[in-house]
Amino acid sequence: MSNLLTTGQMIDGLVFGEIAETSDKKYQARKTEYGSICISNEHGNVGLNPTVLSAKWRKLPKFVRFGEAMEALNGGRDVTLHLSEEGKPETTLFRTWFHLETREGITFADMFDGKWTIEN
Repeated sequence: MSNLLTTGQMIDGLVFGEIAETSDKKYQARKTEYGSICISNEHGNVGLNPTVLSAKWRKLPKFVRFGEAMEALNGGRDVTLHLSEEGKPETTLFRTWFHLETREGITFADMFDGKWTIEN
């Protein structure tokens, strides 16, 4: 999710519910349920101006709650737990059911309150 995209690539690849932001974090884009792309900055919606057209974009992760992540894991999909606390791994990928004792440093609070993404 950290690969930089051109504005055209971002527009082509963005799907409903996803959000992308420029590498300088000044603009965000989202695709509406009707297929329109809305681009905005701190002041509101903006058009396709030269700054937006030349920007580099990245899709932001779509975070889900623990329950949804575990349903996906049970269904055979990979899930990732994103942590940002000092001394803990930034991300941990789970491909199969796991035993908590096999994941040193990850607490129940990390799992239940953490930010999860579904990878595939």
